[in-house]
Amino acid sequence: MRNLRAAIITALVGAALAVPSSALAQIDSLSISDGQLGPEGATVVVTLTVQCQPGWNIAFGSVSVAQSIGHKLVQGSGFFSNPFPGVPCTGAPQSQTVTASTFGPLAFKQGKAAATGSLAVFDPSTGTLVSESIGPEAIRLRK
Repeated sequence: MRNLRAAIITALVGAALAVPSSALAQIDSLSISDGQLGPEGATVVVTLTVQCQPGWNIAFGSVSVAQSIGHKLVQGSGFFSNPFPGVPCTGAPQSQTVTASTFGPLAFKQGKAAATGSLAVFDPSTGTLVSESIGPEAIRLRK
């Protein structure tokens, strides 16, 4: 299931990158928050905050989190999608929470980590999809 989601995201982001640069201005800013550890460190919840132009809709997004613990690297990722055609952009900052799950047996701990994120907006009048990425950004993981 994760591989299918990753393939869909890759295809959609690849298509979004083919959009003319004038359409990319629809996303004014994108940021990623510190993370909240889930039970046993198996997950991390982060928030993507986007400011996008009215007339566009927040469609979907993803995050990846990596943390070095000793000589080991803990990694995880997560994805969100809003029901079609997405959540309308208001022109003000809007937040979407994303839960990143670890890939293996290692758990996230409190402390420093690195996160990347991407978010796509959709124009229902033209069918245009635009994606913006952020990171890697230093974040803190907390209980």
